[in-house]
Amino acid sequence: MVVVRGLLDLSEAELLNCGGGSCGGWWLSPAISYLADRGLAQENCFPYQPMNLTCNPCSRRDQEAIKITASTSVFDVSQRKQYLAWVGPMMAVFAVYDDFFGYTRGVYTHVTGGLAGLHCVEVIGYDDRGGFWICKNSWGSGWGDSGFFCIAYNQCEIDTTYPFWGISGTEFWR
Repeated sequence: MVVVRGLLDLSEAELLNCGGGSCGGWWLSPAISYLADRGLAQENCFPYQPMNLTCNPCSRRDQEAIKITASTSVFDVSQRKQYLAWVGPMMAVFAVYDDFFGYTRGVYTHVTGGLAGLHCVEVIGYDDRGGFWICKNSWGSGWGDSGFFCIAYNQCEIDTTYPFWGISGTEFWR
């Protein structure tokens, strides 16, 4: 099993509410542009809440924001795993079905329920023996397994329809 752990906890709320999206949806391209142009503050500067918020990070935002200088999209599963192991977490999109909302632990596979929409998450690792991706959700620590979940390979279009996006070359905002 490979799990990538960072030292920073960046603000999902800022990326969602300031980076061109809302709880009604957004796409990764505008988010990546926001990360390159403005950067992102720490989680405690703009904590996540499960609702649309006015873009209003804390006053120290610009002093602590981290922005990216490079990004890539990867379709090949082997290259995704290499990126996760050697560079860091990646962003992914998958189809969410009604049964996903009740996830609490284990490896998620779609069993029942209709399509609820598409969802973006952070992939932090993988487990080839178990056949799954290890992900962090943006719904807070009260959801799933303390905010994390595992999804089986080839489930819900995560490996077939959308690439994983990786960002690198970070620097503090100046």
